[in-house]
Amino acid sequence: MNSTFQLGQISVIVINDFFEKILTVDSNIIIIRWSPIIIMVKKLLLLLLLLLLLLLLLLSFLYYYYEIICFCFEFISLKKS
Repeated sequence: MNSTFQLGQISVIVINDFFEKILTVDSNIIIIRWSPIIIMVKKLLLLLLLLLLLLLLLLSFLYYYYEIICFCFEFISLKKS
């Protein structure tokens, strides 16, 4: 995803790709390419956050269903005895 913005008479273009960071000034245009390490770290952090949220959601559902399952087993065991 590329983004372009103006700084007075200078255009700044930020290119998100897998090249090393290059700062080029050519006829009032600045091109910034992000390094792959920054891109990988951002993606890994987002993935980690997503996995953490999914784990939290799973644990909350398991806790809720654990209470229901325990209640059902207690009810069945009380009926048998």
